[in-house]
Amino acid sequence: MELDDLKAAWHVLDRRVERLDALELGRQRQSRLGGIQRSLRWLLLGQGLQLLTGVILCLIFAPYWVAHRAELQWLICGLALHGYGVLLIAFSIHTMLRLRQLDYGAPLLAIRQRMAQLARWKLSVEWPVFASLGCFIWIPLTLVLFGGIGADLWRHAPGVVAGFIASGFACLGLVIAGLRLIARAGRDPAANRWGQWLRDSALGGRIVRAERELAELAAFTRE
Repeated sequence: MELDDLKAAWHVLDRRVERLDALELGRQRQSRLGGIQRSLRWLLLGQGLQLLTGVILCLIFAPYWVAHRAELQWLICGLALHGYGVLLIAFSIHTMLRLRQLDYGAPLLAIRQRMAQLARWKLSVEWPVFASLGCFIWIPLTLVLFGGIGADLWRHAPGVVAGFIASGFACLGLVIAGLRLIARAGRDPAANRWGQWLRDSALGGRIVRAERELAELAAFTRE
């Protein structure tokens, strides 16, 4: 075989290999992005349930605090639970909008950037807010539930209420420690396994799997 014929044969072979690589890349992209999209639909459903929970809280406790305007302790409890419901609604709508903005037909870099923005929002805003409020919001809920059966803990067991509040601050201390671990894990995941575990827990399994799938797809693309 002459040299020119050999070069032509290699050129044809290279083109075939390139086409096969492109087909495999397209198959990998479609498969992985399709899996991510299906997985995040469940997250979208979860946000819908959070939205519904917030609406229910607002419907219950908006009239509650209005009806108890003359009783400071119950007014505070009602306002706190109503405000928590509003936050649930606002945060769920925000996350749902971010999920809707994910364009799976966009370049991979753009998809990863959108996912990174969602992760930063959850780690820097959503998780700190809800983790901190979660340390205390159970207190007004407990007081309202006991008050509903005629047990006014504010008046008859102030020591118990003080214990509730103290435990809330202790819980808040754990949340602050957790935030520091998450921040350290962001700088060096391998050196801070507890922080990485907390980060993954704060993000949720579906977002963590989406990040991992996108990273693996990006690595496959570079190969």
